[in-house]
This record gives sequence, C-alpha cells and structure tokens, in this order.
Amino acid sequence: MLLVRLGVLVTFLMAARAASAQSLEGYVTGGAGGWVHNTGSRGSLMVGAGGVEWLPAPYLGIGGEGGILMSPSGDLAATLGVDARLHFIGTSRPGGWAPYSPLRFFELSDQGLQFGGGIDYRVSPRRALRFELRDILRRGGSVTSHYWTVRVGMTFR
Repeated sequence: MLLVRLGVLVTFLMAARAASAQSLEGYVTGGAGGWVHNTGSRGSLMVGAGGVEWLPAPYLGIGGEGGILMSPSGDLAATLGVDARLHFIGTSRPGGWAPYSPLRFFELSDQGLQFGGGIDYRVSPRRALRFELRDILRRGGSVTSHYWTVRVGMTFR
C-alpha cells in the first residue's frame, strides 16, 4: 500500500514538473499548534511541511504536500496528500499580499481532510513569505482528531 501511495505522489510530481517553470511554486513551512481527540485528550505539537503547487490559472492552484506533526514527547504523524488552493486575488506582484484558502480533499495517509487559510507576501516575482492556519481533521476507528497549526514559510518559483 505504501508503494501505491508513493507511486501516486511521484506520478503527480512528474506531471507537475512537465508544466512550465513559471506555473510551478514550491514551498516549505514550519510552525506549532495543538491537537484534540474526541476522547478528551489534547496536547501541543510542532509541524513541518513542504510541497509543490501547479498554478494552471491565476486563481487556482493544485498541489501535493508532505509533512510531519510531532508532539513534545516525540510522537510522530505524517501527512501526505493532494491539495487545491483558491487564490483570492491571483498570485500577486512583488510587494503585494495574496490571500488563499487550501483544501486537501485527498489524504494519502488515512481518512483525512485539511482546510484553512493563509496569505503570501510576495517579496520578488520568484519568492514570497507565507503565513497560514490549518485544521487537519483525521478519523481512525472511533477516534476523530483535530490538529490545528499555525505555519510560517517561504515559497519559491
């Protein structure tokens, strides 16, 4: 099953790479957050993620992202999936703010859904600072978990 998941990701990344270089944007982010389960347990976490986004239109992005959620005690959870992003005012010009909303509708690691919002501050035509909030909803058996994160990062073209 892991090989199938990796195959889907590699195929997606290869297809995205075939697009023109100007329509691809990579990013890395890191931050902190918390989690809560429907069982009543809760805690804090750190997060790191990276991905690539294909921009087929000024207001739409389709991408893949992988990430790690880590508790202070060292417990790890991985995320891997395909995202869609709505860019509310396009990808913006240098010195401009560009808000967006990501939605992960296909989580490869388990039954999950991610949603949130963020904003890029374009520092050059090829670089931007990224600020975002995300809620990761996961279900496993009878347990439903929310992992909320605040992330800061950089995009590059």
